[in-house]
Amino acid sequence: MARKSKKLQELQTMFNENDIDFSLVKDIIVIKDLIARVEKIPDFRDPSYVKHKLSDIVLLTLFAVLSNANEWCEIEAFGIKKEKWLRNYLELENGIPSDDTRSLALKNFLGW
Repeated sequence: MARKSKKLQELQTMFNENDIDFSLVKDIIVIKDLIARVEKIPDFRDPSYVKHKLSDIVLLTLFAVLSNANEWCEIEAFGIKKEKWLRNYLELENGIPSDDTRSLALKNFLGW
């Protein structure tokens, strides 16, 4: 069984404590505004190793956590299950990022 991420558990707790539900971000205007804001986050990863946009990784993770995913593998499962819906908003040029890819990108992101 996969190890639960402490950061993901903290995010899930924060959302639950503040009564934030995934249904709150279903409105397309809110989602597009969120995407615009996340796309402004600087990406310091080496471009020669980047296959997935940082904004896609961050937003996929956020949407999954809002949908009660609390492990890296659950986020990947959410992405695969909801890929058609996600493609309405995210580029996902190389498909759904693996749990290892997301974990590494977000660890670096949180370390900046």
